[in-house]
Amino acid sequence: LIDTSFKLKEGEEIFLIDDYIGSGETLNICLNELRKNSFLTYDKISIVSLAIQSETLDSVLKQGIAVYANYISCRGISDFYNTPILEQKIETMLKIEKMIPGGNHFSLGYNNSEALITLARTPDNTFPVFWKKYRVGKTYFDAPFSREETVEI
Repeated sequence: LIDTSFKLKEGEEIFLIDDYIGSGETLNICLNELRKNSFLTYDKISIVSLAIQSETLDSVLKQGIAVYANYISCRGISDFYNTPILEQKIETMLKIEKMIPGGNHFSLGYNNSEALITLARTPDNTFPVFWKKYRVGKTYFDAPFSREETVEI
């Protein structure tokens, strides 16, 4: 697609398909690659997804790219609370995450997405308390929507 000899024919479009688009990092990497071919304009690119984070959706729409998604996901805390309760809720979640080994790496979900979604494999944008094993003292507990135990179909 990035080879400038690749050109769309009349009436052709490119559809980028993903089950879930969270922070948009992977999507932006893909779009940056497509930008290398000046013949591929955003009016000929559409994105299809089961679910997308609202901030990422807004960013993509501002670029003039069409998006078709069944579910638009808000941030689980920040989009529902205002100061000072917002900071209290974030602080509570951070305390919970301290019980999760390696939870700080995905604090509040990858790139602070604060996602509340599960699929066949729960996205790491989701709060880690939902998908990462955690411990209280020396006792470990399985997460309700574990990514480690996902069986690929």
